[in-house]
Amino acid sequence: MNKIRLISIIGTVLVLVAVGLAISGTVLGVKASINTADNHKNISALQSELSSDESNLSANISSLTGQLNDANAQISLLKSLESNDSSQISSLQTNLSSATNQLSSLAGQLNDVNSNLSNLQSSVSSYNSQVSSLQTQLSTISSQLTSLQNAVTTLQSTVSSLSTQVSNLLSSSGTSTTTLFSSQTITQAASTTTLIYTFSPSDSGYIYISGTSSSYTGYIRVTNNSLGTSTNYAFGTGTTVTAPVTAGYIYSIIFGNSDASGTITATLTGTYES
Repeated sequence: MNKIRLISIIGTVLVLVAVGLAISGTVLGVKASINTADNHKNISALQSELSSDESNLSANISSLTGQLNDANAQISLLKSLESNDSSQISSLQTNLSSATNQLSSLAGQLNDVNSNLSNLQSSVSSYNSQVSSLQTQLSTISSQLTSLQNAVTTLQSTVSSLSTQVSNLLSSSGTSTTTLFSSQTITQAASTTTLIYTFSPSDSGYIYISGTSSSYTGYIRVTNNSLGTSTNYAFGTGTTVTAPVTAGYIYSIIFGNSDASGTITATLTGTYES
């Protein structure tokens, strides 16, 4: 709107200047055509009219000059505003470019995060599959262990029966039997041993250790203290251990727990036959 108004003012000024120039030319032409001798009165009247026209023209020019100055001031103001607008537009464009770059960077980071998340999900899925496979294997091993424990129990019963038969045969052949300890109860911590009995046989023969244990991790150790040698015998949940002894040596009978954790109990009876 300010630019339209300014153009209108400038047009008006130019029109008035043209009118003034036309009037001035007309007046000068009239002056040249008047005879000095015959028309003094007309010249005087024309001069008066010319003076009035010149005065009006001067006032109009002065007014137009003021309007022109106002127009120039408005033009300067518009140029200043336009310069400020250009500066602000340039600043906004710079900010927009920076924001666009930041948005592009954030989009790239988001893509990286999504890629990492996808990789983690794949890893978790793989781990879940491995855990499921390990659980299946553990179940199979547990079942096999139960079967082995049952087999060990069966073998222990068989060994106990055979030991009893041997003892009966020895008794029938005239051998002597001595009870070393009877129904001795032991509480055994993990990975530890307990000395049960120490003796020196007068004749060579066998010692028999029978009883029960709360875990298949229990064992009997017969140590020849004179020679510094030891032999371990598995002692499960119920069995009889037969160990040879030689006259003149000192022997120790020991109970142990081979488990890495947990406590077991056992009830033992030991005899010596020669």
